[in-house]
Amino acid sequence: MKIEIKNLHFNREEQIIFKDANLEFEEGFYLLKGKNGAGKTTLFNLITKKLKPNKGDIKIISENKIKNNIVYISQELVILEEVSIYDNVKFILGRNKTSETCKQIEEVLNVSRKQKFNSLSGGEKQIVHILINLKQEGNVFLVDEPFNNLSVGRKQIVKQIMEAVDTSDKIIILVDHLNIFGKSNEINIEDGKIYA
Repeated sequence: MKIEIKNLHFNREEQIIFKDANLEFEEGFYLLKGKNGAGKTTLFNLITKKLKPNKGDIKIISENKIKNNIVYISQELVILEEVSIYDNVKFILGRNKTSETCKQIEEVLNVSRKQKFNSLSGGEKQIVHILINLKQEGNVFLVDEPFNNLSVGRKQIVKQIMEAVDTSDKIIILVDHLNIFGKSNEINIEDGKIYA
């Protein structure tokens, strides 16, 4: 599977965000970098079709003809505060993946699946949010700044979670300003272009 970006042009009012940008993402893990306002979130919105390019195209091509499911893991938590971790997992993932995901959350954070979500710290909530969303049925995962407002220890936990994901049939694109992953598979957005 791959994402093809061809001759992408996108303007926001008078500001040129992308000008004849071209790139291919194949299965694997990518770090998306660029200055504030360079177009990282805009690229995610173009991939998910929330925005339409002025010109050019973005295609998701899958050889196995399965429907392409895009999972956008934003900074905003989409979790029910007043219910347990277990009920949140079941609500988002369904019954099949609930036990396995809850076990992982308990091991990673040393919490109980019976705990109410609102009893967790901000960093714990963010990690649960990321873990649940990475278990969704998808083949393209767009992860928008998962390290914001996390302590150094929590950042390392998220790094380990991300590195453990099997990318043999997935594309994961992660926005990372903090260089936590180093420079492997780094993609930069600069001056309207996308560089590998």
